[in-house]
Amino acid sequence: MNLRILKEIVSGHKNFIFPSKEIEELANVRAEICASCEHADPNHPFKKFIPEEKRIEIIKGLGCKLCGCPLSAKTRSVMSTCPKDKW
Repeated sequence: MNLRILKEIVSGHKNFIFPSKEIEELANVRAEICASCEHADPNHPFKKFIPEEKRIEIIKGLGCKLCGCPLSAKTRSVMSTCPKDKW
């Protein structure tokens, strides 16, 4: 795993644990897109390790089939992008 990806993962989880108004607004916009995406996976292989999403219900328990990230963290990582360039 390269350093950039590790930074994205850490950033997303940090922003999930310590939310801010700006990050949550960004995450909500991204979550709307992700929730309707054909690559949103309700059977994510690491589902039991995905943090419990309590603020954005539409992505609760979802992961991305393309990058493998839990959407609860991916949508909150400012430096991350959608693998399909949807956001």
